[in-house]
Amino acid sequence: TEAPFADLTPAVACGSPSIVTAGSRRCNLSGAQTRPDLSCTRSMRSALSLTLVAALVACAGAVTVVNVFPHRGSTNGGTYLVIEGSGFMQPADVNPWDAQAVFVGAIPCDIQAHYTDSSRIVCITRASGRPFQSSARLPVTVQFFGGLGEAASSTLSDAFYYEASSTPALWWGKAWAGSGGDVLSFSGPLVYVASADQIEIRIGESVCVTGQEEHPLKNYIGSQRTVDCVLPANALPLAGNYNVSVRAKFLRSDLGECSTPACFWLTDPGGNPSGYGLGPVILPANTGRSSSLLQADWAGTLDITSGSAYHFTMFPRVDALTPLTGGLYGGMLLTITGSSFSDMPLENEVTVGGILCAVESASPSLLTCRLASSTDSPTLDPATGARPTSRGLLYRTYLKNDPLAADLLARPTPTATGVLNARIDWVGSNGVISNNLEGNNGLLTRETVGYFVPPLNASYSFYVAGAVSVVLELGTDDDISSLVTIATSASSVSLDDFASSPAAFYANQPISASPSELMGPTTQVSLPIPLVVGRRYAIRYTHKMGFGSEWLRIGAKVSQLTGAARTDGTVTTSAEARLLARAAPAFEVQTLQLRQTGTLRRETHELRIGFPTAKTSKGTSSPFVLTVGNTAGYAAHVSVTASVTANALGTAIKGASRLVFDAGTGLTKSVAILGCQNVQVTRALDVNGTAVFQIVFACVLSAGQSTHAVLSVLGNRQPTASTLDDVAPSVALLNAGSASLGGSFRVGLKDAFSEPINVRSALGSSGTDWSGLGSALSAQALRGSDGMVYWLEVWQGLPSRFSTFESFEVYVRVRTGEDGLSAIDAPLLNLDTDLLQADGLDLRTRLIETGDPDALWLGRLPAEWFRLPEPVSGAASVVVRTLGVLGGVSANSLPPAYTWDTSLTPELINVTDASGEPISSVAEGGALYLKAKNLVPLAIGISATSFADALTGLSVELGDGAAACSELQDATPPEMYLANANGSEAPSHVLACTVQPGWAGMHKVHLLSVSRGKADPMAAPEIELEISIVSVEPEAGSAAGGTPLLFKGDGLRGLQCSQLLIGGSPCAELTVLSTAALAAIEVGAPKELRCLSPPSRDLVVIPSNPSNFSLDSNPSDITNEDSNSSSSSFNFVSSSLNSSNFNSTSTNSTNSSTNSFNFTSSSLNSSNFNSTSTNSTNSSTNSSNFSNETDSTAPLGLFDYFPNIMTYYGWTGVALEVPATGVATTTLNLTALQPPSTGEVVRAFFSQNSKLTPVVSSVTPLSVSAALSSTITLSGSGFGVVNASDLLLVTIGGRTCTLRTRADDELTCWLPRASPTPAEVSGGQPVVWRQTLGSALVNGSATNVDSRFEVHSVFPATGSRAGGTLITLNGAGFVRMAGMEHFEGMEHLEVELEMPDEVVTKCTVVDVSDSRVTCRLGGAVSDMVAAPMEHNGHNDDMGRRRRQRRRLADAGEEELMTDAEAVDKSREHVELGGTRFNPVDLAGHGEQGRAFARSLQKSGRVHGAAQHPAFKSGQLELLRQWPTKPSPVAQAAAIARRHLSAREADDCESSDKPDNNPFGDERVAAAKGRRLLNELPPSPPNSPPPIPPPSPPPPSPLPFNQIP
Repeated sequence: TEAPFADLTPAVACGSPSIVTAGSRRCNLSGAQTRPDLSCTRSMRSALSLTLVAALVACAGAVTVVNVFPHRGSTNGGTYLVIEGSGFMQPADVNPWDAQAVFVGAIPCDIQAHYTDSSRIVCITRASGRPFQSSARLPVTVQFFGGLGEAASSTLSDAFYYEASSTPALWWGKAWAGSGGDVLSFSGPLVYVASADQIEIRIGESVCVTGQEEHPLKNYIGSQRTVDCVLPANALPLAGNYNVSVRAKFLRSDLGECSTPACFWLTDPGGNPSGYGLGPVILPANTGRSSSLLQADWAGTLDITSGSAYHFTMFPRVDALTPLTGGLYGGMLLTITGSSFSDMPLENEVTVGGILCAVESASPSLLTCRLASSTDSPTLDPATGARPTSRGLLYRTYLKNDPLAADLLARPTPTATGVLNARIDWVGSNGVISNNLEGNNGLLTRETVGYFVPPLNASYSFYVAGAVSVVLELGTDDDISSLVTIATSASSVSLDDFASSPAAFYANQPISASPSELMGPTTQVSLPIPLVVGRRYAIRYTHKMGFGSEWLRIGAKVSQLTGAARTDGTVTTSAEARLLARAAPAFEVQTLQLRQTGTLRRETHELRIGFPTAKTSKGTSSPFVLTVGNTAGYAAHVSVTASVTANALGTAIKGASRLVFDAGTGLTKSVAILGCQNVQVTRALDVNGTAVFQIVFACVLSAGQSTHAVLSVLGNRQPTASTLDDVAPSVALLNAGSASLGGSFRVGLKDAFSEPINVRSALGSSGTDWSGLGSALSAQALRGSDGMVYWLEVWQGLPSRFSTFESFEVYVRVRTGEDGLSAIDAPLLNLDTDLLQADGLDLRTRLIETGDPDALWLGRLPAEWFRLPEPVSGAASVVVRTLGVLGGVSANSLPPAYTWDTSLTPELINVTDASGEPISSVAEGGALYLKAKNLVPLAIGISATSFADALTGLSVELGDGAAACSELQDATPPEMYLANANGSEAPSHVLACTVQPGWAGMHKVHLLSVSRGKADPMAAPEIELEISIVSVEPEAGSAAGGTPLLFKGDGLRGLQCSQLLIGGSPCAELTVLSTAALAAIEVGAPKELRCLSPPSRDLVVIPSNPSNFSLDSNPSDITNEDSNSSSSSFNFVSSSLNSSNFNSTSTNSTNSSTNSFNFTSSSLNSSNFNSTSTNSTNSSTNSSNFSNETDSTAPLGLFDYFPNIMTYYGWTGVALEVPATGVATTTLNLTALQPPSTGEVVRAFFSQNSKLTPVVSSVTPLSVSAALSSTITLSGSGFGVVNASDLLLVTIGGRTCTLRTRADDELTCWLPRASPTPAEVSGGQPVVWRQTLGSALVNGSATNVDSRFEVHSVFPATGSRAGGTLITLNGAGFVRMAGMEHFEGMEHLEVELEMPDEVVTKCTVVDVSDSRVTCRLGGAVSDMVAAPMEHNGHNDDMGRRRRQRRRLADAGEEELMTDAEAVDKSREHVELGGTRFNPVDLAGHGEQGRAFARSLQKSGRVHGAAQHPAFKSGQLELLRQWPTKPSPVAQAAAIARRHLSAREADDCESSDKPDNNPFGDERVAAAKGRRLLNELPPSPPNSPPPIPPPSPPPPSPLPFNQIP
């Protein structure tokens, strides 16, 4: 921003790496740099000299700049700059170590490699940083840096400058929303542009196509041009909000369009080259009336729910529908033609009357969707909660005098109808001030109606202005009858800047009205209206237009932003509200007025003429001579007679003139004597009959002028014959005029004042130049002593309130901040008028509207805030949303709508067999006969010939896609055709069709007509589609389920696997397998179904020594007699256990005897469970585990079973070993749930075999970090060997473990780290699936692998900003465990802390174990701000803590109470006896905290704790558990306290170490901390078992068991 290089010229052309000095500062210009170092040169400025320190070395081909063109370009950049010279680097031969750069002054210019060679560089300029402000002439420098140490540069001085008039801009747009195919119009200052081909307009990154031939440039009004462009139907951006940019293409107007670099500039009419370039879209420039900083205001609008600003909205548009009518129950395809749809069906949403229409195909211009039934529940508009309608407002235009009755049918036919979906303050096609949409200059009235949908729960004030008049109405709800007038613009507003001026909303109001008087239904600004977010409010505005230019503006202020609710229920935070207010500030508006305090004195002369007593011989009164002169000494003689009239006298005085010789023409010309030509003369007679003329000069005196005229009478001309003389005339000055306005004044805010403003200079020679006054008022920012910066933006008031040097009114908008983008409630402007000469005049200010920093103001309301009214006559709106953007309709017609029609609804009467008998079931290939009516119009249904063609538009379906009934034939009997021909009702017909393969079950029969839709689905007959299973392959598989099965038969196509039961358990879909597993399984044919078998519910898990184990199919007694075994373990899983006695007996055991039973059953009934041990010399432990599961046939996927199979089926899990003497086999029935009437029929059999069941008996390791990749080993049996046709897959906790080695009894797999984030679960059960067998059973000891990477707590919670704080993180999975091969993607542990100001600070790891990380926080001493210490308070606090500690130690069993009567902060305390304590403060304070926790534990309960903050947050419960369960926070606190309070000399090493670490080497400090921990007192008896030491173990293991 300081342009540090503008006056620095490199002093060498080439050389070795150089050192540039400026005074005592040095800047290293190494080869890797492309520009001087900014931090060095910023302080050099122009007064510092540059000298070379390093010696130069000669280099071949020195860089030389000879010429640069064009010489000027856009302040927004984008100018193609052509640099001619020699020695430039050629991009084609570039060395990767070389660098070449171009600078315009200090601003880089981006080199275009494809236009650059050794003698020419083409680069594109960047923005100057000061839009619309011309710069000084700047040097252009080319710098070259070679990788071998060469450096070269060359500068051409005064080569280029940024020019305001070379900056294109767009001020106005016909529409700020659109769709493909729309023609858009934009206007703005395009100074040198002569053809539309030279303009490029982009919507986002997409080009809006311009062309001089199709859409020539028009509206040459000064420098302003209007250019049209077409949004192409293809290559458009997706629906959404975008910015608009303009660029002047670089063509030579004198050579025509060409593509070589020589044509990269434009020439102005004088032939001077200009680069032009990029430009913004801004508000119409208030040139000369506001600071140049404020002349490029954003001209877009704002999405106030998200805070994003934008110019233009691309929305999907509906143009036409096919068909427009259909039956009540849908089923037809609706075709929607339009524009800007997504070609992805799922990205488009279509509703018809609020009911979803499922999109089946999509292109940018065409959608097809399947109509639903009119009886379905509608999907309500998420914003309004009502049936959705499209964006925009509906308008009707009438002749001005047409009566607009409330009943539309009673009105005359409108001259035009349409939809405003691009902007609601409609404009026309001819420019900013020619907005008559119909192109008719007649007197018109436009009525625009719809709904307003507030985007925020806030207060809304609406602003209206226009020509000729506007009335705005808003309803209290969405009923049009609730409309009331909220604002009125009663007459045209005549202002120069009416299209953008804030004064347009106030100018017609009384000159002395107060702010409250400027709001209300009869004014242009409504009162603030609280509106509920998302609710629909009826809205209407009526715009009356006259002849000539017509225009309309509607704006809104949204206030109370902070805490305003959005549609999704969230609210705006104060920070979000500030950003919204800065994006669209609600500035304060005041007026500066010069008004008359009374009647101004006007220079007045009196001429008296007596009547003559005699006549001349010719009969006329004698004339006399009136001399008319001025203060400059010039005079003329006017001949006057006594009978002169007032008008004639006034004309004679004004016409008094003198002859002046014009040296230029050589002729003389007449020049008026008087400068004031506003002369008013009146005539009256006095009592003597003398004529008295009052001559008033109604002009303001010029500065220093004392009088306008000097009048005198020369005397009578003597009559040639007269007996009496006339009465002598006389003239005299009666009143001198008021002194002229002069001097100067100052304007200010608070103590910030402008420079003196000369009032006459500001108002110009005319005395009414508001532009000059505005320039003087806004020439500079006002800077107060409090650092506040104010900007004044000045706008014209009504011209009728301007009088030459005697009155004016301008509107002043107050802006604050360095960038002028903040609004405040500012005080009234201060006026210093001590030096102002204003005789009879008063300079004053008046508040119009208060600035609001918690509000925003939009001058253009987004069309998406508005909705079209619902269609009349029962039709349904068709609404499209694409990518969430609400669609619109074609602008030039009424919105298309769809109608559900009862008369077009087909009716299905019955379904029979060929004989006409009712039918309840059918097999694949069977025939159905359907009797139906109203399938076609009567004229088509009267004969078989005419009906034949209609058959192709009919279809029959069982269920919702269960099976088709195709091959339709006409089976209508002749007598039915005869009845059709003779009747007047809808015709009836009989259709025959053949049932195709589908899934078995009870289904409704649906009849569909392409042209009329579905028959009533609720009245559709039902029929069963039968099932038959011919075979099951394989016939046996794993007892753990997961065996891939192939079913063959009928009724299987599309059937869900859960509808097939094996042993009462549902099969699972293949989709639960991984992609690799699915690829290995062949997909079934139409009459086939592939599923996965379920695990057995009657599975015996055999103990390790099964010799004495016996089992009956429904056992009454399970006995294990073992005289030697030290333990017996029984595991039984069954769907029904009804045993009366389970015994386990162990005798003569010399060791301990452990007997356990593990039972799982859905029905468990047993009266006796015994486990006894005799003659045991040691202890005996007997246990029983029971689980009762409720049987369920709900469909389950494979991984619903297997990841948690032990939990789901209640298995407690022990080792499974297949007995050597045989194989355990269970044969299960296969049944089908569909159709329901045959659900008990056994269709086939399947066996589950222990020999075909893989088993996982152990997993190593059982604990791995989720942050590290690991090798996992699984041992067991039945894994098979590597075989391409026998895939084996392993997952752990849902994460794929890639197979590395495979043997029948052992697997190894690679478990990758959980990336990029840890898994949602901490680990899980290993799942092994084998393609030929199915899933494996998992041993109980291997049911879970712990794989975590978690931080549970951090201590301490605060630390020094200067760094050095030792931080402890408690968690899991921090380091590599045994069995891991290497780190993957994580060579070391890193800890970072993100501060609230988003500054990331590194924490250096000092020590690490699997559950804890200790690190030291970095920082900077310069960041530290030390607060003054209050020693007395500190000592008092220490004493209070000691007293509390003693009190706690003596508390014993006393109850704790909260002080329910305490107020303010005291409410956070609890009371023990008579002493208060804050439990949160005590959480980490050593013995005092532990004593409090023990008292808390003993007390049992805390009275009044329900309202205590600590109770609600769980803090009291944490403290209650502290004495028995050490808190990780407390452990970390103990480490940090003991470490940081140590005072050994070697704990504080010299601070002159390189890292300036007061604790010295981190490892030494950590070891000392561990030594200190060993000194902690022993733990109380109820301490938990020791926590394992960290890995790798430190020299002195941390005795965590000693930390209470």
